[in-house]
Amino acid sequence: MTDFPTIDNQHKKIIDIANNLHSSLGSDNLQELVKTHLSQLKRYSAVHFRFEEKILQDHNYFLINEHECLHDAYIGELLKLEERFSELEKRFPNILISEEIEPFAWKVIRFVSQWWLHHILVEDKKNMDFLQKLADTYDSGS
Repeated sequence: MTDFPTIDNQHKKIIDIANNLHSSLGSDNLQELVKTHLSQLKRYSAVHFRFEEKILQDHNYFLINEHECLHDAYIGELLKLEERFSELEKRFPNILISEEIEPFAWKVIRFVSQWWLHHILVEDKKNMDFLQKLADTYDSGS
């Protein structure tokens, strides 16, 4: 937790998307749900990253380049996962077969959970003091 309510709420929303994918395991329409959740993860993470990076840039945070590289790498991994999923769909047009789709869904869940856990507890912690000083300014208008 960063004690920056807007950022903490954005982190929660991203984790909620991963949890929703987990809850979808075993669903008859898991193939469609994986696509939907991957798209939501990519889209909402980008929104969060833009918000966080804008704050860090606006206040000349000295580790901004390092932090942006981490964000770019995460989005890159999500794009790779989407590409792999698309390839799976081409090879198996009806991949409702749990032997194909569930392991992939677990791969997404593990990646997102592990990445965000590390990012929040380690990387964002580096920014915490800096962000906490700015929280009231940004959250009062949110």
